[in-house]
Amino acid sequence: MNILIIGGSGFIGRHLSKALLARKDRVAILSRAKRISDQAQANYELIQWNGHDLEKALAGRDFDTVINLAGETIGKWPWSSAHKAKVLSSRTQTTAQVARYLATRSQPCIYLQSSGVGYYGNVPTNAMDETQPQGSGFLAKVAVDWEQAAKPITQMDHVRACFMRTGIVLSERGGALPMIALPVILFAGGRLGNGKQGMPWIHLEDAIGGFLHCLDNTNTEGVYNLCSPNPVSNAEIMNKLGGATKRPIWLPVPAFALQLMLGEMSSLLLEGQYALPKRLLADGYTFKFPRLEEALENIYGKN
Repeated sequence: MNILIIGGSGFIGRHLSKALLARKDRVAILSRAKRISDQAQANYELIQWNGHDLEKALAGRDFDTVINLAGETIGKWPWSSAHKAKVLSSRTQTTAQVARYLATRSQPCIYLQSSGVGYYGNVPTNAMDETQPQGSGFLAKVAVDWEQAAKPITQMDHVRACFMRTGIVLSERGGALPMIALPVILFAGGRLGNGKQGMPWIHLEDAIGGFLHCLDNTNTEGVYNLCSPNPVSNAEIMNKLGGATKRPIWLPVPAFALQLMLGEMSSLLLEGQYALPKRLLADGYTFKFPRLEEALENIYGKN
């Protein structure tokens, strides 16, 4: 396949491009970066752009797949008004440009777009699937507006579109896990707040597998929760991390302390949801790491 990854220099993009190259797909990465780490320069094409004029940057090029991972990182502190505006605009404005680009094409195209389980807001108790309505809060607004910006793409007859609402991706090679695990490794780990908030996690290999599943199966379309079928609470993931790293879990962090330190950004740690990948399971996708113990053993058992 001839694939364009927008925002391919990020954590998911780097590993997804490796998987695509390994199976002999042609990959072009659209990025503001002059070079991308962990990549073989000879195996992919790097298209530089300034975040604007997408049609000009892609002039004369045709792709049968566009994967949109673009967006300013959410995990940057502090959540100032300026940073929150950049987080939102970097997603919605890029997606609007992609929609205009795809509207000028007529050949069949697959469109995959990253999103997040933050779409559902804070759902502290019941497990839920892709039918759960949108929630409230900044993370929900980001996901909702990002998907809404792609609505014109879903109405194009020549495009099959999937939206990947991704949970917390676990890997020793980046993402959120090293930061989550750091207090545990330093013997200062414990639950955050009351520890009951859901943490819909997914191993990196299954995150990539979910993208490839939606890419390759012609019957896939619409929204997919990209997370393990066994979400856990914050308290449980911290306890499992203690076991995997052979560290004690004993020092809970009060919610007020996180709110005082991080402000609104504390919602990343104190809120969550028990999201389930109902549509992936219905499609027959088989998770390599369906349970947290298996995922952490794969990550930390090698050390």
